Amino acid sequence: MRSSPARSRKKRTRFPYKRKMRKKLSIWRGNSLSIADRATMINSSLTSTFIYHMSMYLFPKTIIQNLDRQRRSFFWQEGGTKRKYHLIRWSTITLSKKDGGLGIKDIAKMNISLLCKWWWRLEHKSGIWQEIIQVKYLHGKPVGVVHHRLNDSPIWTAC
Repeated sequence: MRSSPARSRKKRTRFPYKRKMRKKLSIWRGNSLSIADRATMINSSLTSTFIYHMSMYLFPKTIIQNLDRQRRSFFWQEGGTKRKYHLIRWSTITLSKKDGGLGIKDIAKMNISLLCKWWWRLEHKSGIWQEIIQVKYLHGKPVGVVHHRLNDSPIWTAC
């Protein structure tokens, strides 16, 4: 049974991240790159492509898993279609270089830290947007104790 066009279109436009990453990976030839080159490509392009979106929205776990799956397959399969063994856990690879990893950024941690940056700015800096948020949502309370209301903005409820 086919799904309605509106439903499939909504799903496709809401989280285009998987499609964007697949498009980038199809251009690159991973088999001509060393492990260090592939790690650099992942950090410089695949991870940084979604920084703006990660700083605004909390990504669902399924999106993070899909993005990580594509990054892992590019890293290990060298851009080819033949499956290869993953010799080291992805959680080890995403550790910093001083901790024994390759320094590939963990998307989930990066997403949380970028959202926390806005939270910190709201609490410690002053500006017009901070005043608007204080008046509309916080009512003089700290961010951590505010409860969501039904008429809150979708961006605010994602925090």
